[in-house]
Amino acid sequence: MAEDVPAADAESAGGADTRKPWWRGPRGAALACLAALLIVVGVVLAVRAGGDDDPRAGDIDPTAEPAPRDTPTPDVADGTIAPDATDDPRGDGDEDDEADGDDDRTSDEPETDPDTTSLPDDDTDPIDPADAVRAAEQVLGEYLAEADVVYQNPQADLGRVARVADGVALSEVQAAVTEFGNIEWRQRGEVRIAEVEPGEVDVSTAPETVELEACLDTSAIDIVDDSGESVRGPADSGSDRTLHVYRVQRVEGTWLVVDHGLPDDADC
Repeated sequence: MAEDVPAADAESAGGADTRKPWWRGPRGAALACLAALLIVVGVVLAVRAGGDDDPRAGDIDPTAEPAPRDTPTPDVADGTIAPDATDDPRGDGDEDDEADGDDDRTSDEPETDPDTTSLPDDDTDPIDPADAVRAAEQVLGEYLAEADVVYQNPQADLGRVARVADGVALSEVQAAVTEFGNIEWRQRGEVRIAEVEPGEVDVSTAPETVELEACLDTSAIDIVDDSGESVRGPADSGSDRTLHVYRVQRVEGTWLVVDHGLPDDADC
């Protein structure tokens, strides 16, 4: 009867080693998992280190609102939409060329003065002789009325007379007012134009001139002193109607009485 031989002795007796390699055992599997984990950790650390060096890299917040895109803004000048400069394929050079082109197009256009109007110049328009006579008669009436005002009140403003008179006609009113003020005289009543006839009329050259012969009625006029007493003497008891000759000129577009005289025969 054969004796039982232990398995180890049987394997030794058979000459073959039936044990498994160490990496196939539980310890080998654990070591393999540990090595794989270390590799993964190293890769993650390398990626994160590379992200820190790149200023554009970083964690993306999924809750953050997206950055607003550049949107066209309306051009106030012409009401169109101005595109973003980065979207213009022409670049800055084309814009400069276009601006230069606009300057070239507008440089030949005449500049206009906003203060300049297209109204005709009264100093250069031809004047009808009849219109000139009517204008001269009107300004003569204004001149005599303003003279009456300052004769009645020597302290009145002579500027009103200066608006319708110049030259000798203005100077004689100023002289009379000064004399009345010195001797404390004043005029009562007003002069009346009884009749007026045009004399020589020249509107061909500037200043246009109209001569008027005016018959003035002074019957309603009296000269009094500061007490109100009349100072008119017997020598002043002549005719109340006297012929006067006035010259009226158009000076810078305004008709003015510029001269006054008496003819040799002043009765009218």
